[in-house]
Parts: sequence; structure tokens; C-alpha cells
Amino acid sequence: MYALGLLNKFEVIKPGSEARAEAVFDENSPVFNGHFPDNPILPGVLQMALVMEAAQKLLGTQLEITEVKQSKFRTPVKPGDRVEITVEASVAEEGAYILRAVLQKMDKNEQDAGPSSFRMTVIRL
Repeated sequence: MYALGLLNKFEVIKPGSEARAEAVFDENSPVFNGHFPDNPILPGVLQMALVMEAAQKLLGTQLEITEVKQSKFRTPVKPGDRVEITVEASVAEEGAYILRAVLQKMDKNEQDAGPSSFRMTVIRL
């Protein structure tokens, strides 16, 4: 469901609980079409899809979001930006996980307001 192939790199830090991934968005990528014509930025839903794609690789299963407990989109991701996604997963109950994630721009060529962060509950499909 969330395997969009957006991640360029993926690394397990702690099996079953923590991973790091990277995504780079080409200036001609269709993900920026219409969002916004004069100031393209990566839509928030695609930032969450990056988190889900990394979480699915970490946990080795398809996941579905059941609740977004927190989402802070602090730094706009623009064409050409390279971002690092760190995901931590903990078991909430059988078949359900709490995900904590941070999405940070790797290239600091402009002032930003800090990393974007997410906390959500997901279930295994």
C-alpha cells in the first residue's frame, strides 16, 4: 500500500525497532506537480508515505495507519532536497505498533524551523 519506491537508501539500526532511510527528490519529480506551481513543496501526505514505507521495510509487513497522534510539518521539502527519515517502532498490542518518526533535511543551505515529526498508530495487514 505504501511501497511507492520513494526511498533511495534504507538501513536497519535495531532490528524490529529502529531504521533510517533517505529520499532525494529530483527537481522534475511529478510529486511536486500542482503543489504549489510557483513554490513547489512535497505534500504532507507524501512525507507520511515516506515514514510508512520505511516502517514497512523495518517491520517486514504491510501496515495501515489507524491513528495519527501527532504530525508537525516544520520544514518544507523542496525539489532537489535530500531528507533523512528515522523511524522507531514499538509494539502497542498484538498486530499494532506505535511509530515515532523524524524527517530531517540533510542539506542545510537555508534556515528552517527544525525537523518534521510524526507519531502514529498502525496495524499489520
